[in-house]
Amino acid sequence: MSSPRDDYPRMDYWLGLRDASVALLTNRTSPREFQATIRATSDPKKLSNYSAAADGLQKWLGRKKLTARSVSSQIWSFAELEVAVAPDLVLSWPGAQAFVVKLYFSAEPLSKYKANPMLRLLEQTHGSHGTAAILDAQQCRFFNGPTLRPLDLDILLETEAASFVQIWNRV
Repeated sequence: MSSPRDDYPRMDYWLGLRDASVALLTNRTSPREFQATIRATSDPKKLSNYSAAADGLQKWLGRKKLTARSVSSQIWSFAELEVAVAPDLVLSWPGAQAFVVKLYFSAEPLSKYKANPMLRLLEQTHGSHGTAAILDAQQCRFFNGPTLRPLDLDILLETEAASFVQIWNRV
């Protein structure tokens, strides 16, 4: 039986950390096993980046008693462009609503401004599962729900999609 990960692009630098993080957050692995998995990363460049993101993720997690479940990817489309929107999981904890979460591991801090388009895509494709959110692991920041008006973000996304399709068709 094939897994959804089988079709995932092999060029994802963060795939090993993403899989280990999802296993940690869904309680399929312990924090100790999670750290051992990170330390076992063979690429020295990845090891330093993975370690920083893993440390930040564990700091954010703290003592939260999470409930997590997987969620399938959905397609967002506009002007002949189809984009697979693949959140990593749906998280909730006592006193909080459900969040459809995309994990962000890069060392470059994510701003709410930069997060807004992805939050809107998550909202449009997976809003029935919970509030759209991005967890910036290295910065221990949790962004939820876009701060711009949905119409403004829709215009931005649709304009970018139409522009991309036009350029693609001319190449």
